[in-house]
Amino acid sequence: MNTAIKVFIILNLLLALGFAYMQMLTYATRENWKRRWDQDTRNLAEELVAANRSTAIASHDKAVAEAATARAQNQIQGLTQTIEDQKSRLDQREADVVNLNLRISKQDEQIQAQILQIQNLNETLATTRQRNSELNNIAAVARAVAHELDVRLAELEDDFNNAQVELRRREQSIARMEEDINRKDARLALVRERHRGVYDEITSDEPPSAEIIEGMVAAIHNDPSGRQDLVMITVGRNADIRPNMEFIILRGDQYIVKVRVDRVLDDMAACRVIPETWNTRGHTIQQGDLVQNRLW
Repeated sequence: MNTAIKVFIILNLLLALGFAYMQMLTYATRENWKRRWDQDTRNLAEELVAANRSTAIASHDKAVAEAATARAQNQIQGLTQTIEDQKSRLDQREADVVNLNLRISKQDEQIQAQILQIQNLNETLATTRQRNSELNNIAAVARAVAHELDVRLAELEDDFNNAQVELRRREQSIARMEEDINRKDARLALVRERHRGVYDEITSDEPPSAEIIEGMVAAIHNDPSGRQDLVMITVGRNADIRPNMEFIILRGDQYIVKVRVDRVLDDMAACRVIPETWNTRGHTIQQGDLVQNRLW
């Protein structure tokens, strides 16, 4: 194979390749334009559908707006009529307000007059209350004085009753003491005859040391609450009893309470119960209980 054939073969190959390239380029160009046409056609169709839809929506919105406008116009007409009615009512209300203001003015004058009257009545009431307060104070003082007088009268009645009881007890005691004295005198005469030394010692004027003072409960007083607070005992100034002396009240060998001398008479003494010295067994004072200044 010579060179010319080789060159021819190469040229034919190059031409074939060029022709193939041109055919491929023509086909590709044709296919691109077709696809672009189809795409544009579809886009235009979609835009047309969207435009038709928008037109339909706009038509519907226009119809709705026109209906709304008609209703709004009707409402405006109704509101205009209502405003006219309200204006006429407002005019009537203003006339009523003027009348009411006139009535209020008259009522204010009446109220001012009533306020003045109420102020006068309040002053009169204050004066009356002050007078009533003074009268109440006077009545309270009078009641207090009456109560104190009643209490004092009750105390005096109790003292009188106690004094009568004590008087009877004293009379009985005196009678018994006279009998005891008579018996003792008889015994003393017998001792004087038989034991002269003992008689002289008994009749000696020297006071015994640390003498035990004994007596009896003559009367008892209770306070308004029922507690025993005062006691009358049968020893007094004659037995050298002095105020503030303390005595023990006994019943047999049972301790009851301590008392303190408040006032002293010749043969009796008034004592106050010392509250904190009561016995723990609940015993209370009775007439005739033994009274001693000390136990031994």
